[in-house]
Amino acid sequence: MKSALRRGTADDLNIYTNNMRGGLLGWASFPSNYNSSPLNDGVVILFSSVPGGTAAPYNLGDTVTHEVRHWMGHLPYLPVRLCMGGCARKATGGDGLGDAPKEKLAAFGCPVNRDRCPSISGLDPFTNFMVYTDD
Repeated sequence: MKSALRRGTADDLNIYTNNMRGGLLGWASFPSNYNSSPLNDGVVILFSSVPGGTAAPYNLGDTVTHEVRHWMGHLPYLPVRLCMGGCARKATGGDGLGDAPKEKLAAFGCPVNRDRCPSISGLDPFTNFMVYTDD
């Protein structure tokens, strides 16, 4: 798919849709992988995760936002990354950037008022595009 459709350079975002299986919503390449594998560059999303699609509760478009942030270099928001240091305050949040608060475990569904790190002020960032909560 990417070999046939890809256009541009590392500066150009190519987004592909398909009917992936296995419960996946999407994936993206990281900027650090471009030089070694330029044909894999881009973002792939489940076609039904777009606004109006049938992948509820993931059908309001947040999947593409999440994957584009990966393409821009934001790390995955996974529990294995979040638990490094537990709830200890660090200079950056769970995705490795300063705009994301620290969280102990990945969030799913709609966990309003969840606070897995009570030693740090503020609730868990369940509205952050890099967590796995419902759109």
